[in-house]
Amino acid sequence: MLQVKEMEEKFMHDHIKFKGVSYPVRHLDLPEFGEVTVGTTDLEDRLFPNGEYVSREAENIDSIIFCYVSNKEIQLETSQLKTLVSNHAA
Repeated sequence: MLQVKEMEEKFMHDHIKFKGVSYPVRHLDLPEFGEVTVGTTDLEDRLFPNGEYVSREAENIDSIIFCYVSNKEIQLETSQLKTLVSNHAA
């Protein structure tokens, strides 16, 4: 299992690295959920492509991600992304 420090290092610079590929993530502070991390569906597809985690590391990463959005959506302005994620979680 990855230690907290190792996981924090993976999230430096608003990206997470998995199997040699860097995926963008966004950290948002949502009033109803607190601080959350949002990843892309590309990352989600790599973590469990056939409905099952590809590794324990994949499962650990997924446990940190609040929800997944498209590559286009991850680039939205913060307020727009917050609305999208809040609506998605509701």
